[in-house]
Amino acid sequence: MTIQHQILQKIKEYKTIIIHRHVNPDPDALGSQVGLQKLLQLNFPEKTVKVTGYDEPSLTWLAQMDDVSDQDYENSLVIVCDTANTARIDDKRYPNGSFLIKIDHHPNDDVYGDLAWVDTNSSSTCELISLFALDNHLKMDAYIAKLLYAGITGDTGRFLYPATTARTLQVASQLREYFFDFATLARKMDSFSYKVAKLQGYVYDHLELDENGAARVIITQDLLKAHQLTDAETADIVATPGRIEDVKLWGIFVEQESGHYRVRLRSKFIPINEIAKRHHGGGHPLASGANSYSLEENEEIFQELKELAKKQAELDKITQTLSEKAKEIEEKKKIIEENTELKYELQQKFNEQEIIIKNSNDRIKQLEKDLVSIISNLDKNRIIKNERLLQFKEIENNRNKSILELSKKQEQINQIELKIKSFDEKINSYQSEKRIKESKVKFLEELEREKEGYAKAVKSIITECEKNQVLNQGYKGVIANIIKVDNKYATAIEMLLGASIQNIVTRTEEDAKTMIEYLRNNNLGRASFLPMTTFKGNKLDRYKSVEGTIGIASDLISYEKEYDGIMQNLLGKSIIVDSMENAIKLAKENRYSFRIATLEGDIITPSGSMTGGSLAKKTSNILGRTEEIKTLKRDLIRLEESIKQLENQKEEFSKSNAEQIDSIEKLKAEMQQNEIIFATEQEKMNSINKEVTGLENEKNKKQQEIVNYNENIEKSSNNKLVISKKISEIVEKCTKLNDEITEYAQKHQTDQENIDILNEDITNLKISVSSFEESNLSIDEIIERITSEIESKTINIENYKKEIIQLKEKNSELEQLIKELEQSILKIKTEVENSQERQNELKQQRIKENERISEIEKTIEKQFETIRDIKEQIVKIGMKETNINETITTLINELWTEYEITPNNAKQFERPTNIKKVEEDVKKLREEIKQLGSINIDSIEEYKKTEERYTQMNEQRYDLETTIAKLHEVIAQMTETMKKRFKEKFEIINTNFNETFKELFGGGMAKISLEDEENILDCGIDIQVQPTGKKLQNMMLLSGGERALTAIALLFAILKINPSPFCILDEIEAALDDVNVYRYAEYLKKLNKLTQFLIITHRKGSMEAAGAVYGVTMEENGISKMLSISLKK
Repeated sequence: MTIQHQILQKIKEYKTIIIHRHVNPDPDALGSQVGLQKLLQLNFPEKTVKVTGYDEPSLTWLAQMDDVSDQDYENSLVIVCDTANTARIDDKRYPNGSFLIKIDHHPNDDVYGDLAWVDTNSSSTCELISLFALDNHLKMDAYIAKLLYAGITGDTGRFLYPATTARTLQVASQLREYFFDFATLARKMDSFSYKVAKLQGYVYDHLELDENGAARVIITQDLLKAHQLTDAETADIVATPGRIEDVKLWGIFVEQESGHYRVRLRSKFIPINEIAKRHHGGGHPLASGANSYSLEENEEIFQELKELAKKQAELDKITQTLSEKAKEIEEKKKIIEENTELKYELQQKFNEQEIIIKNSNDRIKQLEKDLVSIISNLDKNRIIKNERLLQFKEIENNRNKSILELSKKQEQINQIELKIKSFDEKINSYQSEKRIKESKVKFLEELEREKEGYAKAVKSIITECEKNQVLNQGYKGVIANIIKVDNKYATAIEMLLGASIQNIVTRTEEDAKTMIEYLRNNNLGRASFLPMTTFKGNKLDRYKSVEGTIGIASDLISYEKEYDGIMQNLLGKSIIVDSMENAIKLAKENRYSFRIATLEGDIITPSGSMTGGSLAKKTSNILGRTEEIKTLKRDLIRLEESIKQLENQKEEFSKSNAEQIDSIEKLKAEMQQNEIIFATEQEKMNSINKEVTGLENEKNKKQQEIVNYNENIEKSSNNKLVISKKISEIVEKCTKLNDEITEYAQKHQTDQENIDILNEDITNLKISVSSFEESNLSIDEIIERITSEIESKTINIENYKKEIIQLKEKNSELEQLIKELEQSILKIKTEVENSQERQNELKQQRIKENERISEIEKTIEKQFETIRDIKEQIVKIGMKETNINETITTLINELWTEYEITPNNAKQFERPTNIKKVEEDVKKLREEIKQLGSINIDSIEEYKKTEERYTQMNEQRYDLETTIAKLHEVIAQMTETMKKRFKEKFEIINTNFNETFKELFGGGMAKISLEDEENILDCGIDIQVQPTGKKLQNMMLLSGGERALTAIALLFAILKINPSPFCILDEIEAALDDVNVYRYAEYLKKLNKLTQFLIITHRKGSMEAAGAVYGVTMEENGISKMLSISLKK
């Protein structure tokens, strides 16, 4: 069990918990104390959790303390956060509880508490409280996260201090996921009052700093009172000296009201906590606190800081002096190590070469023996091969003769088969064509029978005429069936006829009247009728033809003579052309006096309107559908006759070549027998050839191996000589380097001793204060230590004197060098003076050149001005040209808009003499045209089409409204049925859920309820549960394991209503503890009577309950194997 789980177990045992922290709290102390309190209150609301201590005024914005009485400590658990020693615990009643827990991140020098969790690798105690919550899966809210985050950022200096680890950042990141005002918190922690800012200025002004980076500042009570500051507010200046580059370690001495000093010690990298321990304090290696009870002790602490910094500086200086030479020696040592390794490698290679030579000699002897045996076998096989070769040649000759004879016959067979194949291909082609045309005929007949494509009224008339002989006497047909059109004109004719293609032709007006009465009486819609007696021919007699003109539409169709009047009326004044370009030309040439259609179906009307665009692809037009059926039937009869003729020809051809085919089949049988004999003998020959070839290859291989081994022996012998020479060179080089290293070690032995002494001195300064006091050193021992230090300093002074003498010698050399340099400078000065005259001459020349350049620039500027004037004139002319063009365009548009003529057409008209009178006439004509209103020539036809479409759409709308009403009725009935059934099943599930919950939890109660009883199909469902010993609450307030078990209970409750014969459960019990897993497994056994369960699991309890267990193992990479185990009790 981990320390976090032990602490959680103790928390669960006590009803009252009191949390302490250290005096003069910082954000970490307050954040960990109150953060832990709020965490326990959230997760254990039944417990009493209080925090005690002095309310620090500068931190009351973060949290405040509770009122804790002496009675509260009876049978209570006390937790102390962020306090290294008992002397600094705020509220001295902490021992009054029944059990004491310490949670801290400072060194555990003062061991106290019945249970302690001290982690010096943690950045702060808030980090530990966060880990406690996360590891134990405790719930946390935004306020708790804010308190803990504040503590972490405070103790890490906003993540700048070395104590910040990857875990620190990870924990802070998880806390930051909670929604609290991060920006306000950060600003609050980073800001300070104006009086603290002035105190920081005082620190910078009065900071004492020695040459080795030790610094201090003393804050007196008078200074604090003058600035109206409290002791707690001085915490904001602790880090201030650390921002100075030269400061390495420092102390802030704050005078207390009692007269003693609170000392805050900080360091960038030199440990200072041992100094703090010697002066009634302690803490982190780089951040500690101490107490001083006199000015002399203040001075003593500062001297210790200075001594520590001095020792570190001396160590750094000596280390730097020796570092370069030490690196060189290290490189030499590395070379020796590498050479030693190389020597062993070469020695190993030398031994390998000897082994290769020995093995090669042994192998050569064995190969020579094998070679004698191979040559003997090779001679025997060659004799056998020659004997079999004679037999094989005879068989091969017989086979070749049979093949030649068969190939001649086979050519004849191939010709016969090709001929039969050609018959089959033609027959299949005709049959395929026949099937396609039969399908098309069937489809067209179906369309014709159903009168598909015709309007409802037209369809009704045609159907009635087929039944009613009286009505049929006056019926002549529909325009679409009366005319015959060439396919290339079909689109143009269809577009010209438009809706008229479905007009019904009758003999007389009375017949048409009878049919109209029939439509009206039976409410079958409207149709257009063309009585033959009323239509007379009105064909276009003449027109101006253009390129691409095909002809008058009525001349391009065929029909019975009796329909001539109707056809001339419908198409007699319509021309068909090949393209739209030619249609436009024709229309203009004839002043838009008739309709024009293109082969693609585009129309130009006499009014000038143009209709066109893409046409939807149709399966079959009603135009000429009857004629197409007749044509297809004629084609089918022709195809049937062709198929019969080809089948007869094929049968006759097959009979005439039957005897020839039989003779070839016999020849093939003989050939097959010869092939078997040939293949057998060939296999024997191949086998003996392989043996001979194999033996020859093996003989050559053995011979080559002998040659290779001899070469290897010679090569290995040469390698031995080379390796021996390299080993000798390496040994000699290593000996030389070892001598150099020994010489250096002897020279610099004293320097290394000095480094060791300084390291020892620095270590001694880190010794604990407790051991220092217990030793009770006498004054004589202290004097002796000081005397030895004086002697050491004297030696150092002598060394410094020697260095001064050496520097003086160097100084004299430098003075000589300075004199020489001064002489050189004098020479250079004289040269510079001589060159001054030359510079003056060059300056004069430059002045003249500058004047000449300025004159040229003025000339160029004048030319640029001239060019600019020309460009401006060009732009103005361009603008005038644009305006004139716009005026011309406007006039042309007005000419077309007002008079519908182009400028070229306008030239044909003579200019009137009295323009004013003409304008008045035009004005009168326009007013008369306005009074007439807009005229649409095709309005009657458009009205018919629109009315027809309106009738059809009304019928469709009525059908849709009826259908919608019926659907609404069905939906309403289904909704009522669903509500009724849902409510019944919901009540059953609720009962089953309560029963299942009790069995799985061992008691308690559970229920499900609807959020809106009036809207049961769309509302949500509320799940409320009450495990044993807990109050009724929403499912989401349970722990993860409890939620999982509740979900399982609900699943089984639903399964009970309609048990499935087979059910798969995929790790649904993964979140349960072992006890609940066994309950779940036992319940599964009860349900197993009606349902077979396949469970996917890794829990032991589930596996024990199963009747069969299947596993998967991977014996080889990528290959899985199933395992089956039968479990029996």
